[in-house]
Amino acid sequence: MKNIKFDEIPAQGLQIEIDEASWFPAELRGGGKVSARLRLEPRGERVFCDGAIQATVQLSCDRCLAEMSMPLDCTFSLDVEVEKPTAAGSEHLCSASEMDTFFVPKREIDPGEILRQQVFLQLPAKALCRKDCKGLCPRCGQNLNDKRCDCEPESDSPFGALKTLLKSSH
Repeated sequence: MKNIKFDEIPAQGLQIEIDEASWFPAELRGGGKVSARLRLEPRGERVFCDGAIQATVQLSCDRCLAEMSMPLDCTFSLDVEVEKPTAAGSEHLCSASEMDTFFVPKREIDPGEILRQQVFLQLPAKALCRKDCKGLCPRCGQNLNDKRCDCEPESDSPFGALKTLLKSSH
């Protein structure tokens, strides 16, 4: 997918339909059809961008490591703006208006990069196969959603380690 220069975007805007997955993040496993839509509209020194993404992402549950599919169906809108040079090492406090701004180094847009970032923004902070996932036993590794194990439950007491020491000294 080629970059689009700000000057190549007509005044009435530009609509892009993407039905191939070359832009999809390589580190995520996709499954099924991937499609995206972008609309670019020049607004002075900025370009307004809105779009939609439909895809399925394959994730591993953060508790039990089971493979799971997560449908992705999102819309987004943001401004694309050329980043202004700042002094090296200086701090910058983002204003509310900058929170929905995608900064680019020069006056061109990489549609694939915008789409990749939007996919990552849609991922959950904690991917769970189900709300009540019991996870893995910390001792034997058994998936507790499938069956219980015979391990003794760990004590939440801060003195649990002392109890183990007492047992081994006798």
